[in-house]
Parts: sequence; C-alpha cells; structure tokens
Amino acid sequence: MNTLPGQYSYHRQVFFGIILLAFVCFLIRTAWISDDAMITFRSVLNFIHGYGMGWNIDERVQAFTHPLWFFVLSAASYISGEIFYTTIVVSIILSLCSIWILLSRIALSLSWTVLCVMTLGFSKAFIEYSTSGLENPLSYLLLGLFIWQFYSVKEPSTHRLIAVIGTGSLIILNRFDLALLVMPALLYYAFTKYKSRQIVLASALGSVPLVAWLVFSTLYYGFPFPNTAYAKLSTGVPQTELIVQGIMYI
Repeated sequence: MNTLPGQYSYHRQVFFGIILLAFVCFLIRTAWISDDAMITFRSVLNFIHGYGMGWNIDERVQAFTHPLWFFVLSAASYISGEIFYTTIVVSIILSLCSIWILLSRIALSLSWTVLCVMTLGFSKAFIEYSTSGLENPLSYLLLGLFIWQFYSVKEPSTHRLIAVIGTGSLIILNRFDLALLVMPALLYYAFTKYKSRQIVLASALGSVPLVAWLVFSTLYYGFPFPNTAYAKLSTGVPQTELIVQGIMYI
C-alpha cells in the first residue's frame, strides 16, 4: 500500500479517525459481559490473589479456554484493581486496534476500505463480540497482524518467517481451535517461500509461546488442553456420526 503525502494523506487519516470514533460509539452502546466470561473472571481473580489458575482454590483444573486472553485480563485487572469495566475497556481498545490494522494496513484502496467498514459495521457478531468478556477482541487483533504479515512480505527472510509463525502461535494460544484458520496459511506460506532448514529453525523459535504453555499446562494441570475440550469431545457419540455432522455444518 503506497503512502501518499500531502493533503490526501491528511484527509485519509481524518477519515480513519471518524470511522474509529463511530465504532467507539457502536462498541460502547453494545458493550456487555457474557456468562461464559465469568468462568475466566473467577480464574483471573483467583490467580491475581495468589490462589492458583483454577475455578476452585487449590484445585488445578483449567476451566478457561483462552490462555493468552487469561493472562491479558490478569495483567490488566491486577493493574486496575477491578475486572468488570477493565475487561470492557481492554476489549474495545483491542477491537479498535484490529479495525485500524484492517483499514490502514490490509485494505488496498478506498473501495476496499469502504467495503471493510460496511462489513464490520453490519456484522452483529463482530460488533457484539468485540466486548462480551471473551477472547474475540484479541483474536481479531492477532488475526489482523497475521494477515498483514502474511501479505506484506516482499523478500522472504528467516526473521519474517519467525514473526509470522510467532503470531500464528499466539493466535492458537489465544484460542486453540483457531489453528484451523492459521495452520493451512502457515504451511502454504512456509513451504512456498522458504527452504526446509529455515522452516525448522523458524518453527522452533516462533512456536516457543505455544509449546511453553502446553508444557506448563501439562505439568500444572495434568493435561495440555482445557478441561472443557475433553468434556466436549467425550460425548459417547460414535466418531463416524460426529464426522458426518461436521461435514453437514461445513
């Protein structure tokens, strides 16, 4: 995306400012906290008060499904001294940052910018889950960064590959099933632009956050993934029926 100097660039920044201000109004007006977020809230409060990262004190069960979001809320709540309004403010800020990345770094023209704004503005899912207390705002931001990195690479280098894999690692750490969005893109990006030795090195370094959490989770909780994953996967329904139903959903 070419940077245009002068008056046009100034008008462009004003245009982006107006859009962001409009989204601030939308997000404040629709701000809410879902009941599922209370699971994370209780775990956060236990953690920042020294009672461990679980639902019950001294019972090591991973009840939340978004480790990275859990740590973001823990840090913000520890600093602010409360969790409810802090979560709403953090969510709005992250959502606005993701919108800014989309408009200023991913949209290639004014027409694409207008299309992006209309798509997000009329998306009930995006607007309402830009707060809610769940991990969506952080997922939006990280996915925006990932797409920006994915398409902005002109000359492939190991450092760029580490950055892309690192961002993908954080996305998965924020919500494990987002691997379905990230992994195909990562595999395509790596194997079409880089040599095998670069891929191995970048994967080892870029995946450090995700691997470190999985190791810690296994040692601390006894399982690498959240307790809810095992509960939802152990349904008693035959695997063939689950696969057929999954294909129907797709």
